[in-house]
Amino acid sequence: MKSSVVPRTVSDYCHSWIDKNPEYEYRFFDDRDISEFISKEFPSYLPALGKIKHGAVKADLWRYLITYKYGGVYADFDSRCVVPLRDWINPGSKWVTHLGINRDVCQWLIMSIPGNRILENAAEKSYHNIINGGPPCIEFRGFAIDDFRNLVLYRGSSFRTSHPVMTIAGPPVMQQASEECFIDGSAQQIFKSTQVVCVSDQQQCEMNGNVSHDCPKDEYLKALTEMATPHYESARAELSRARSFYAKIRGRLKIRTRLRAVVSRFF
Repeated sequence: MKSSVVPRTVSDYCHSWIDKNPEYEYRFFDDRDISEFISKEFPSYLPALGKIKHGAVKADLWRYLITYKYGGVYADFDSRCVVPLRDWINPGSKWVTHLGINRDVCQWLIMSIPGNRILENAAEKSYHNIINGGPPCIEFRGFAIDDFRNLVLYRGSSFRTSHPVMTIAGPPVMQQASEECFIDGSAQQIFKSTQVVCVSDQQQCEMNGNVSHDCPKDEYLKALTEMATPHYESARAELSRARSFYAKIRGRLKIRTRLRAVVSRFF
C-alpha cells in the first residue's frame, strides 16, 4: 500500500485478523515499510526495486522475503479471517496451504516457519524475472494430495498462463518454485510437515472457508480506487489497449503502403 491510511472496507479486513487472533502480533506494511525492509534485510534485492513497474510485483517479492525471514502469517489486505487461526492450523505444521483451482499452492495467504526454502526460491525467481523481464508464459504441473494428505505432483495436463503481471512474481512463480523444491528435495522437511487445509474444485476453497478472500469484490475494488492503487488486472487491460492501438496503427500503415503501391502503378 502507498499509505497506512486505508478506507473502512480495508480496515475491516485488517481488524478481522486482529480481533480473532489476539495472541498474534499484527503488523501492517505500506510501500515505505516494504522498501525499508528490503533495504535493511535483503540489500542484494535493491536493484530489483527500481525496475518494478507494478505495485503487485513489489508486494509479491516482499511477501516471499518477509515470510522467509521471520515466518508467521502473511495475508493480502483484501482477505478476511473468518475462523480464528488456532481453531484450524496444526501447530506442528511447517507450512500451511491449500490447493487452488489451478492445483497451485496458496500465495495470497502464506503461513510458514522461517527459512522455508520454497519462499527463498520464489524470491530468487521473482528477482530474476524483474531484472531480466518476465517470461512470456509460465507452465506448471500443480499438486494433488495422496491418501495420507501429502502433496504429490499432479499427473494430468499442465497449466499455462501468460498474465503480464503474475508471470513476474505472482502465484505461478511461487508454484514453480514449490515444484522445483519438491523435485530437487531442497525443501523435503517442509513438505513432510505441510498441512493442506483443502483442495479447490470449481471454486476456491479459501482455506476450507476459514478465510474469505477478495470479498465482496465490488467493495474491494472501490477501496483500491479510493487509495489510487490499481488492481493487478488493470495491467492486463492496459496491455490489451496498447496491443489494440498498435494493431490499428499497423493496419493504417499497411493501408497507406497499399495505396502508395496502387498510385505508383498509374504515375
